[in-house]
Amino acid sequence: MSIEDVYIEYKIMPNLRVHQYRVAAVGRTIAEKFDTPIIEIENITIACLLHDMGNIIKFRLDLFPEFLVPEGLDYWKSVQNEYFEKYGQDEHVATNKISEEILSRQSLVVGPQSSDVRKNDKNRVLELIDAISFSEAVTNSKCDDFNRKIVAYSDTRVDPHGVTSQVSRLQDGKKRFRINKKASTDEYFESMAAGLKEIEKEIFDEVDIEPQDITDEYVKETVKKLHNYTI
Repeated sequence: MSIEDVYIEYKIMPNLRVHQYRVAAVGRTIAEKFDTPIIEIENITIACLLHDMGNIIKFRLDLFPEFLVPEGLDYWKSVQNEYFEKYGQDEHVATNKISEEILSRQSLVVGPQSSDVRKNDKNRVLELIDAISFSEAVTNSKCDDFNRKIVAYSDTRVDPHGVTSQVSRLQDGKKRFRINKKASTDEYFESMAAGLKEIEKEIFDEVDIEPQDITDEYVKETVKKLHNYTI
């Protein structure tokens, strides 16, 4: 089954599909630059393609009318209510439940443009999805697992409008953090942001591109290919 078919089945909003495609394209692009077998290109790709599957749960749908076309507000509210009923009120829990559903019924053999033949790596993919969390930033920066670093970093390079710099993404995140205050203090935010900045440095010390090389234009062909990615 293609990831696009999965998105249709789970009624993923168009803007959320695009976001996940972009994050996966950034992650895959970086992963392919590493010259080492310890980098799990396919697991990274799948984790990024699934990492926000439950996010409609947290959306204030009326605030972003441009994301609701053509179906409209009433349709997406009904989808949101379906998610509440089936997966609860926590978007992270919902994402993990949905991802496990998807991965449990797939063989996870191979993605496009790859010669890797994989066993069922469901648990590893779920681990990488969990790593794509602001609260995991310090943990990811201190660990030796570059797969965790890549997936976490890739999400910091994509905002609702496209691929951006990590600095810009963190600035936007800080504004939203101050509004929502979901996670304690400004000191907490700064410690997590410092961890993410360290991850950027660690990654680009290992590859032959620079952060500024990664743009919407740079990853657009990868985004197109990912529409047919099979999981």
